[in-house]
Amino acid sequence: GVARPEALLGQLADAGATVAVNVPVGDHERYTEGTLERVRRLTDGLDAAVLTGKDWVKVRRLIDLDAWPVPLLVPDLAIEVFQSAAALEDLILAVVASSPAP
Repeated sequence: GVARPEALLGQLADAGATVAVNVPVGDHERYTEGTLERVRRLTDGLDAAVLTGKDWVKVRRLIDLDAWPVPLLVPDLAIEVFQSAAALEDLILAVVASSPAP
C-alpha cells in the first residue's frame, strides 16, 4: 500500500504505462491469501503488475512466482537532493541521535 497512491499512478502514467487495474491496499495493511488471489485474478492477461518495494517485501514469500500470471515489477526508487543536502543530513542525524536505542 502507498500513502498517496495517486502520486504513484501519476508517475506510472508519466512513464507511459496504462494502469488497467488498481487494487488499493492500505499503507500498513497485511496481505492475505484472499487479497493476493484477487490481485492474481485481476492481473491475469495483463502485461505486468507493479508493486512498491515495501509491498514486495510483504508478499514475496506468499507468492509462487512460477504460478503468477504476469511479471511483477518493483520500481527502484531513489531520492536525489539538489540543494541543502548538508541541512538534510544534519536533520537526519539529529533525529537519529534523539531516538531511543532499540
